[in-house]
Amino acid sequence: MDTRMGRMVGLFLMLCLTGCGGGGGGGPIADLTGRILLVATGQPPAVTTTVTVGGVSATTATDGVFILRGVPASSSQIRVVSQGAATLTQPLPALIAGRLNDLGDIFVADDAYTAVAKGVVIRSDTGAVVAGATVRISGQVAVTDATGQFRITGLPNGLGRGAVPVGLARATGLEDKPIVIDPELAPSPPDNDLGDIVMSLPVGGVPGGPGTILGTITLQGLSDHSGAIVTLVERTTAMVVDQTTTGSDGRYGFWVVPGAYRVQVTAAGFQPASADVDLIRPDQPQTVNLTLVR
Repeated sequence: MDTRMGRMVGLFLMLCLTGCGGGGGGGPIADLTGRILLVATGQPPAVTTTVTVGGVSATTATDGVFILRGVPASSSQIRVVSQGAATLTQPLPALIAGRLNDLGDIFVADDAYTAVAKGVVIRSDTGAVVAGATVRISGQVAVTDATGQFRITGLPNGLGRGAVPVGLARATGLEDKPIVIDPELAPSPPDNDLGDIVMSLPVGGVPGGPGTILGTITLQGLSDHSGAIVTLVERTTAMVVDQTTTGSDGRYGFWVVPGAYRVQVTAAGFQPASADVDLIRPDQPQTVNLTLVR
């Protein structure tokens, strides 16, 4: 009788494990979000797009944003299927369990995903390389090595059309740097060399710091001035020195050596604006405020 009861208890426990999710399907879970954009236009696909991670799928909203709930935190790949575009399968960065992990913008193309991008992250104030910086391009992430270098494979061919930001560089103690690719990525090999990714100190982070150019961008008629792309160009060479994106207060700032510069500003739905500024001395920061109109 005892033996029979033991067998029944054992069978009950086995059914619980298999039927109640206790066997094999457990483990930490995470949530994912991001936005799907087309390489050709920089806009969301006009058709339904399906995003799948770890057996969990979701479709994008009209703005290209997707949210996946309860994916295994150990998931290593994301798959994007959109009518008219080549199916994208690419590696995921390490997911943090119990958190909403933001992958940023992920681009799909009607071509293949064979482009490779490399570059070096440096500081604008000293020119020193930045080791340990996180570089994200089209949802893929790389960390710079001791020489500041990074390399990302499997990117969409043609990525970078229309000067749309395609990623972000982030490092402790420095301002986030939007990544704009120009010219667009070509199929690899060879690797596409993005050159120097220049990162700046936070505005006001170093009082009296060298060569500060800062100001406020106002989007006429709005109280939230975020999303304006501010580009600093060296006038004598027309070379892009640095670039940043405004927050809700519209503030921006660059730390650069004395020279002749042009501040260029663009924002969706507004006319671009620019202003020239000459930085004569490193201890005399220059302020350039601009207002964008529709």
